[in-house]
Amino acid sequence: MKLRRLLAPVVTAAALIAVAAPTASADVIINATNSHHCSAGLCLFYNSNQQGAFHAFSSSVSSFANGTTFNRIGTTSAGYGQGVWNNAASAAWWDTSSPCDGCTYIGYNHARVYYNSNYMGAWDQVDRGYGGNLQSTYNENASLYMW
Repeated sequence: MKLRRLLAPVVTAAALIAVAAPTASADVIINATNSHHCSAGLCLFYNSNQQGAFHAFSSSVSSFANGTTFNRIGTTSAGYGQGVWNNAASAAWWDTSSPCDGCTYIGYNHARVYYNSNYMGAWDQVDRGYGGNLQSTYNENASLYMW
């Protein structure tokens, strides 16, 4: 009986910690192909399925909080002028065909979009020649590492 009274608060505390702890997202390699032709490097899009305004990247960015905005595809496109930080829903990296025949070569073959700044946390990887919807970092993205 005494043991049960001693263990009850411990079990309750452990259950509360398990409920309060955020679930970790799995890291994902995006390898879908579709029809958007982003010719300037890796493009992150405001909407899913490579829709809305986008920003083209040709190098790593340690934090999208630096003011990086969706600035391509006209001022009436969804997301135009919005910050990329925690707003990207999809990505694409190819030019004239898929996978990547004739892609603009910027010296990199892989890119990872990270959940946190400074290339930390869960990530989605997009290799040159592919694209798709972000999964681990969908509207929760803070940095981009290219190699």
